[in-house]
Amino acid sequence: DFQKVITDFENVNSDSSSTFYLLPLASNEINNIYIDTCWFSSPGRNLNKNESLNVRVVNNGKEEYNDIPIRLFINGKQKAINNFNINAQSKEIIVLNYSNTESGLLPSFVEITDYPITYDNLFYFNYQINRQTSILIINNKAENKYLNTLYKSDSSFVLKNSSTVSLRTSEFSNYQVIIVDEPESLSSGLAQELKRFISTGGVLIII
Repeated sequence: DFQKVITDFENVNSDSSSTFYLLPLASNEINNIYIDTCWFSSPGRNLNKNESLNVRVVNNGKEEYNDIPIRLFINGKQKAINNFNINAQSKEIIVLNYSNTESGLLPSFVEITDYPITYDNLFYFNYQINRQTSILIINNKAENKYLNTLYKSDSSFVLKNSSTVSLRTSEFSNYQVIIVDEPESLSSGLAQELKRFISTGGVLIII
């Protein structure tokens, strides 16, 4: 393919018994659209809540595509379908709306129909939904009435308050979120346990 890094024509030994014909072959131009990435409009996934998934599709060809179907599958079930148009040499963001009706780890993928290239028509992703999110608030002094009002009014959260005096760091693994409310200081032991909590996938919020 005439790449300079692997070809050195100047130092090819001449051979009168052989004749060389050098034929550069240009690849056929193939139009193709593919799924580049996807992301949710909101940061949190909750059970029985409406979702909006944004899917970015790229057209690297010189032809315009119209009425291309795009489908979303969650845990083996089709959850949303839409159609989109995309101009040549452009990108489009398609929004797929649906509702989360299952909890646990949800294997998912988005699919488009595009010929003749089909190997890049699927985009896989996973996400987790807990039936309830367990939250621990570590209070410096009194309980924070605003945090209590925020989380206790929503049944998707299980809230526990604890002071630094009665705190049991061995129970940190029981929570998905830990909130440290206005600490004057953090002991080295507590800081180490919070660091371990983060390293295992927990969410830490310090106010």
